[in-house]
Amino acid sequence: MAGEVIPLGVFGPQGGQRLQLAPASLEPLRETMDAGLSAQIAQYLRSGVIIFAIMEFTVDVLERRFGVSGGSGILTDGHYYWRRDAAEYVEEYRIGIDPSAISWMAANDWRVPDLSMEEVRRIDSYLYALLGHPH
Repeated sequence: MAGEVIPLGVFGPQGGQRLQLAPASLEPLRETMDAGLSAQIAQYLRSGVIIFAIMEFTVDVLERRFGVSGGSGILTDGHYYWRRDAAEYVEEYRIGIDPSAISWMAANDWRVPDLSMEEVRRIDSYLYALLGHPH
């Protein structure tokens, strides 16, 4: 593994993108997540490994229902990467994510795989190069 990870849809900023979420990207995905899965997926997302710890307090861009300390920080499970506040959007608004990501989570029994320090370093280097300095 060279450290490459896949963005988790709108929650995984890509090269050249800022770390902010846009309401226009979230609205079409609202209420598209199965209600029975949203809490389970949110818990999985919350248990990701922190790659970029950003101390920004983010506020829900849709209806200001919640705020998240470190919300624009980046987490990973070694395969995907996402913003820290992704879990709240999935749980609160049932924002849909790619079915292949859901299959990945289910195949891992809804537990983020353990990552070695070397894997974390490689992912950090990869995302740093992809996203630039996130601060």
